[in-house]
Amino acid sequence: MINTLLRKAKRAARPDFWLFKWQRSVTGLPLRKASINIIKRMVGNRPVAGTKTLDIPNVEEHILSLKSKGFTNLGQLLSQSQVEAIKAALKNYKCFDPHNRAVGQFDPAQAPLTCHTAHYHREDLIKNDIIINIANDNAILKIVQEVLGAVPTISNINCWWSFAGRSKAEHAQLFHRDVDDFKFLKLFVYLTDVTSTDGPHIYVSGSHDINKATQIRRYQDDEIKATFGEENIKSFEEPQGSLFLVDTFGIHKGMLPQKNDRLLLQVQYSLLPLYVESYQPVNLPAKNKLDHYVNRLLLKQEN
Repeated sequence: MINTLLRKAKRAARPDFWLFKWQRSVTGLPLRKASINIIKRMVGNRPVAGTKTLDIPNVEEHILSLKSKGFTNLGQLLSQSQVEAIKAALKNYKCFDPHNRAVGQFDPAQAPLTCHTAHYHREDLIKNDIIINIANDNAILKIVQEVLGAVPTISNINCWWSFAGRSKAEHAQLFHRDVDDFKFLKLFVYLTDVTSTDGPHIYVSGSHDINKATQIRRYQDDEIKATFGEENIKSFEEPQGSLFLVDTFGIHKGMLPQKNDRLLLQVQYSLLPLYVESYQPVNLPAKNKLDHYVNRLLLKQEN
């Protein structure tokens, strides 16, 4: 309890924390869009080069889908060997429950029954070549940059287990909007097969650009169906190795798995750093050729 209070007090003492609070207070679309236009001019735009990791055709179609629907399905782009290599690396790392840090670190196979999601530490994930190369893929960066309208920042890399068999949905397993930054996209990578009973990502098509249900809270299914129409609710049921990009300011949730645990990798691209985060860049000399600005929050780079 004392450690939690100290952590909150330390965070509140940082100026960027109050920038984050201000950003969260701007929920209506007209003011958010006006703020986005100002930030885009501040950040600026230029060509960004990345890695050649994924084979993504029809880049322009993905850009149009993101702008109009708020999501685009990139397809099953990772091979089984790539997926297994990521999983093998994860076996070396411990997890934590972001909603109950008091339980400490644990092996996901021994997660407490009260834990709905077990997250890996970002500093561990960054060290994986496959993960950092996916995050910096040329086509992904091109799509993201075009949609954001400025040079993107990789502001987070996350990976977590969502456990089946829990009694009820909690937290992000209920419909909500993300307000991590004024403008951002998230790349989702399924590392397990996901069917309707394995906790698929659920997204309301077009809701990223509809000025309804903008209050920061959790929404019940009936509310969302009544507001946006059940026909606009999209369920991402895909095999392992599948990727999709989503504007999660749009209404979404991760279903509570009923049958099998779900393992998901996520890369976040934003206009600004996530001011609620505390970054500790990792020194990976082999990755010095990656764009310094795009990776500045995660990687130390030597001149």
